Amino acid sequence: MKSVMVKLLSVSMFVCSSGVFAAEKVEPSADKCKGKAVIEVVSFAVNAGVSEAQLIAAANQINADLAKQAGFISRNLAYDKVGEWVDIIHWRNLASAESAAQHMMQNEKAGEFFALIDQNKMKMVHYCAVK
Repeated sequence: MKSVMVKLLSVSMFVCSSGVFAAEKVEPSADKCKGKAVIEVVSFAVNAGVSEAQLIAAANQINADLAKQAGFISRNLAYDKVGEWVDIIHWRNLASAESAAQHMMQNEKAGEFFALIDQNKMKMVHYCAVK
């Protein structure tokens, strides 16, 4: 049985199909985001030896499942010149983002994507959209 343990405004430990990974997770209060769209930003570095092509292929494997999640709007994956990546997902609301995160922790293809990420350099933040 896989589970998700979340501690808001601290380091979170997740158990997924690829094993345990940690991410600093910062959450706005549900009241603050009430009625607003949410932008989920996950910043990370990949593990040594992981190529751009490998990461993109693994990310693409979960796009269809993400798109089926309630409240999903869009997803963008990008990187900078020093190799830091961001995975940006737009959601209709915070509840949708949180529900999808729990679902993805149990998704085998998502676990393959997470296994490519350096767990010590990962941060997830949900932002309340203002426009």
